[in-house]
Amino acid sequence: MEKDVQRVAERWDSLSREAKERQKELETTQSESQQCERQLLSVLRWIQSVEFELKNRLDNEVLAEDLPEEVDKMEKEFDSYANTLIALKSYTDKYRLQDRNEAAVRLEEQTELIQQRYDELLNNFKQYKTSGSELKVMKAT
Repeated sequence: MEKDVQRVAERWDSLSREAKERQKELETTQSESQQCERQLLSVLRWIQSVEFELKNRLDNEVLAEDLPEEVDKMEKEFDSYANTLIALKSYTDKYRLQDRNEAAVRLEEQTELIQQRYDELLNNFKQYKTSGSELKVMKAT
């Protein structure tokens, strides 16, 4: 009987350790997921903000050459958010390695959609930067 009690106690300790380890894994997973979500939202908000800003500038005929400091700042932001998108893509790979395929697919889909919007915005920004001289030529004629 004493051996049975000892076996049950050992099994209980083993299960308790496993449960604590699993809880830590889940907390880490939750934290990573929340971090990815925050990064996705941050990129999306920034894209929306820059889209709005570019539209306002074009509507009001504010040229890139009129605000060179702002253009430099935006270029740095584009680089920063490009790095954020790369980091998000690395999480997709990490999830696959951890056999978390559903999370990987979901993050990959979200990242691809945001990457498309980023690419469109980058093209619009490049056009905005070069449109100043073209607009001046058109106004002069």
